[in-house]
Amino acid sequence: MVIEIFWAVCLAGFSSILLAAFLSKRAPKLLSGFLGYGKHQRTDLVKSIPIVFVPKSYFKVFYAIGLPWTAVVFYSCLMTCVAPAVPSYVSHHVLSVCKWLSNVPSSDGDAKSSSISSADCLVGLALLVMQGTRRLYEELFVLKSSPTAKMQTYLFAYGILFYVFLPPTIVDGSPLIADTPVSCPSLSVAQCVRYGVAAVLFAWASYHQHACHAILAGLRRPGESKYGVPHGDWFRYVSSPHYLAECLVYGAVGLVVAGHHTWWLVMAVVVTSLSYVALQTHDYYLTKFKGYPTTRKAIIPFLI
Repeated sequence: MVIEIFWAVCLAGFSSILLAAFLSKRAPKLLSGFLGYGKHQRTDLVKSIPIVFVPKSYFKVFYAIGLPWTAVVFYSCLMTCVAPAVPSYVSHHVLSVCKWLSNVPSSDGDAKSSSISSADCLVGLALLVMQGTRRLYEELFVLKSSPTAKMQTYLFAYGILFYVFLPPTIVDGSPLIADTPVSCPSLSVAQCVRYGVAAVLFAWASYHQHACHAILAGLRRPGESKYGVPHGDWFRYVSSPHYLAECLVYGAVGLVVAGHHTWWLVMAVVVTSLSYVALQTHDYYLTKFKGYPTTRKAIIPFLI
């Protein structure tokens, strides 16, 4: 229940923001001031209310917290499948947290039905671990944040909660948190095909996101705040291809956990929030740089 409420509140908030951005040629200045970050941030607001902001370089904290947490949840689920008779202090308490967030009743109550299999859960968590590992590497060694770039503390808090809630959300739909024995999962032909398609999409999107992050990192030297127009790879089609790739990455996880009763909320939150930031970025490029390619869209090639 806690998980569903969290994602529903996030979706309602970002949907309202995205709607406001679509209804006006540009998002209202107040909206941009309180929700924009990095190059979109209003400098007058940063100077007038400095306590509201943290450096944009704190993005790495999201993955520094999310990666080990996801890895621990993955380990706990894996141990529950392959060695259920072996007592594990870590696994017991980690899955207890997931169970509490899922509001799963005890064994003497009505069992909560599973919407995905144990195998779906393990593969989905494995993809999140790989995504978190790559993104942490990029934040530490590839991307270069401007020393003057800021983001709001409430957006920073949201980012931490986002990555804290991701793993329990996948576990929520599986039998791994039920008070019943779980055996090592077997795979059907349909599951293998679905995992194969998801793996190809995940690898394709991850490659292009890394390529686009490398292009963005090459636009300026460390410590510089000057920004330029990115070119190459998916930048030929959209202004924020790294956000498009992020949506595809979570779409690949969605293929793995197809039928999950909550993952569609996660996908909706990711798409709406990144679409809003992409619209801001597109508007920034059009305003800042004369001669910016008019054929580029914000986030979806040839559409938006």
